[in-house]
Amino acid sequence: SVMKKMWAQIEMAEKDILICSPYIYLTDKEIEKIANWLLVDPERKFRLITNSTSTSDNLFAQSMVENFVIPKLLKTFQENNINPKQFEILAYGN
Repeated sequence: SVMKKMWAQIEMAEKDILICSPYIYLTDKEIEKIANWLLVDPERKFRLITNSTSTSDNLFAQSMVENFVIPKLLKTFQENNINPKQFEILAYGN
């Protein structure tokens, strides 16, 4: 599956992870995996590029990104004291 291949690539990443997806959905477990990956090395960087409400053609899917995925990522990173310089979340149109 696409997700299985994506996680295989993430597990091999040494310094950077870039996910570009219009409607990214990450489970709590997947968000924790990303946080743990960042904690291993302060030089690691995670970037997410996704849609915004101004560029989305599916408001339901976009609301999942904006109301679950992004807040959960930010909360998890904050709770784990991950340096804000280690991650970047971008939304087209914002």
